[in-house]
Amino acid sequence: MPALSAYGLLPLRTDREVVAGKLVETIREGPRHCCFAIAGITGDRPNVMYELGMAHAHQKPVILLQQVRTAMTNAVAPFDLRTESVFSYSEDLVDLRRRLEACISVISGRKGPIEDGFEESSS
Repeated sequence: MPALSAYGLLPLRTDREVVAGKLVETIREGPRHCCFAIAGITGDRPNVMYELGMAHAHQKPVILLQQVRTAMTNAVAPFDLRTESVFSYSEDLVDLRRRLEACISVISGRKGPIEDGFEESSS
């Protein structure tokens, strides 16, 4: 995900990390160890809602994404997420990346993306 790599962050998708062992245990532990979570809430995806609930339980900041498929479709977040800020997007992924980078900047406490290998000093 380019918006994360711009800040030197690596995405971890718990649904793709399990090679062997207990899948649900890995899904439960993922949100505990993350700095923040990004959840795509488009469509009926109970597994995403479960992981989002885990992130909320661990008091992690979350960024919610919801795709608007057509101009005639109004994306409506599930009732328990309607008070949350949701980034709606369509085909304009450049705008979505800009908004994600701004949000990641606030959550991570960094002023801007890492450019040309330059990283802010911690002093």
